[in-house]
Amino acid sequence: MSIDLIQSITNPFSSFSYNLHLYRVCSVLFGVVGSLTLSTSSTALLASLPVVHHQMQLPWMIYYSSVACSMLVSIGCFLYVQRRLATGLEETFDTRKQVLVHGLLASVTYISWSVVVLAVVAAAVLVPSIGSPSPSFHESIVHLHAFMHAARGLVNLFVWGLTNGRDLSAVLCFTPHISDELDNPDELLKPQLNLALRRQLIQMATKGIVDAVEHYLLLHQSIRTNQSFALDWDPKQRSTSVSGVDFGLRRRQRMDEMHFEDFQPRIFATVRALSDIDDHEYLRSFRATANERLSEGRSGAFVFSTSNRRYLAKSMTKAEKTFLISIMPAYVQYLKWNPSTLLPRFYGVHAMKLYGKMFYVVVMANIFATTEAIHRRYDIKGSWVDRNAPVCVIRDLVRCANCNKQFTFGVNDHDIPCHSTVGEHYPDITLRDNDLKKRIKLPRGTSHALLKQIARDSDFLCGLGVMDYSLLIGMHYSQFKITSGHPPEDETNVFTRSGSPKLTHRTRLESSSATREEDDWSGENTFGEVTHRYSAHFVSGPSAYYIGIIDVLQQWTLTKQVERLYKVHVLQKDGRGISAINPNQYAKRFQMKMCQLLYQPDDEDD
Repeated sequence: MSIDLIQSITNPFSSFSYNLHLYRVCSVLFGVVGSLTLSTSSTALLASLPVVHHQMQLPWMIYYSSVACSMLVSIGCFLYVQRRLATGLEETFDTRKQVLVHGLLASVTYISWSVVVLAVVAAAVLVPSIGSPSPSFHESIVHLHAFMHAARGLVNLFVWGLTNGRDLSAVLCFTPHISDELDNPDELLKPQLNLALRRQLIQMATKGIVDAVEHYLLLHQSIRTNQSFALDWDPKQRSTSVSGVDFGLRRRQRMDEMHFEDFQPRIFATVRALSDIDDHEYLRSFRATANERLSEGRSGAFVFSTSNRRYLAKSMTKAEKTFLISIMPAYVQYLKWNPSTLLPRFYGVHAMKLYGKMFYVVVMANIFATTEAIHRRYDIKGSWVDRNAPVCVIRDLVRCANCNKQFTFGVNDHDIPCHSTVGEHYPDITLRDNDLKKRIKLPRGTSHALLKQIARDSDFLCGLGVMDYSLLIGMHYSQFKITSGHPPEDETNVFTRSGSPKLTHRTRLESSSATREEDDWSGENTFGEVTHRYSAHFVSGPSAYYIGIIDVLQQWTLTKQVERLYKVHVLQKDGRGISAINPNQYAKRFQMKMCQLLYQPDDEDD
């Protein structure tokens, strides 16, 4: 609880579910190390240490030492959080106050329990050495000592009741006011303070991007420069300088706590020019309120898009930032020679410092920059080991990819119908290699051109030492009415300079054997035999594909090499099918997988 409170203040993108697994692993490791230490050490040697009291057994001494250390750490963490919240923002003060109250209750409860336990132990150990207490008094202390350990679970129950008492009483009393909260499970599963800071950081990012581009345009008019520059903000003077973004900063903070930096502005302006993006239109996109699509992952990554869905801002690590800037000259040259590339279009790299933490953000084109619904998403790497989408558990509350509403998975809920063209709910998850069972049906010329471009892109990434990239495919489903007639000519491939191509293959459908439109049912076939053949009235399926290559900043590092050794030699995975593989082999396998998905034989209909 104490460590999570600190991370809520210092790192608003930390994953608490991942931290919980990490805490469990650390607990097991500490237990194993402690048991090995005690079993291999000499008991007489340990008992001779001055810290081991003659009335206290060694295991109990070690246990209570850990309790004392945990208590001191909890006190220190709580004081640090309280001091940090004293410089908080008014915009999120109410939310922070609620989280602080919950943290205060939990911390004070556990600290109080630790103090009482240590006091009882001290009394049980020191009282006999001071004088000769009555046997009944000493026995009472021993019984109290045993009760404190037996009642440890009640402390957890007490903390849970204090933290969730309001929601529990509402559920028991069938109070309807919690229905709105249940409609948004993200608010219940994630700490509110963390979520508030995420929104605050996104507001800071959008404002910083606008200020950085405007600052570069002013400098570019007088001096042609490509040097990175920093923007130190005075929150009091600049809190409302950009329309649509208001930090709500009323408390003056130190200047070193809010810092924004723009890297290589000229070269990223060149990328925007190659993509036919006007700087003023770029600024207008970020002036509007961003659509926050936050996800909690182990890396603490976040992604949000502009209101017009044209641009994505994604967090990145310092190593990824350094690598991207180092390859920008080669990247720009490649864009000039390959305007139809499927590689991401990087429009800016920025860094911002908030509450002592530095965050790096990259702005890129959105592959799904469309108002059409993306009904299926696939992440294709070419590997097949552990390349299945996560399994949805029955009765889990998930979001529908077709209508964007929340529904209970595995339960026929007629109160929340799906109004999409597909007509049924489908979990909003990104599918993977093993989940894609069919080829992507495109015109033969389009497929061949796309395969050539993917081969050039993957060869370019291979030359940079990049691996672990993937092809992101978004499918839009449409419903067609089957009618008689001749289908029109196939639509051609449409490439957009601002992002990856949208590939459409829409033809008018007809029944191949129906001679008239009203012949939906036929009781006899050509030979006079009774058959049960029925003509479909509507057919639904993919009508448009949005395709692009993503995650192109992962190098073949020592960490990836160790990961490969561990999976192959320890987990006994197939070395040919895991994602961790050197760039040359990765590119070949990636191209082979793309051929399986996109290749259309010459004798196959377009």
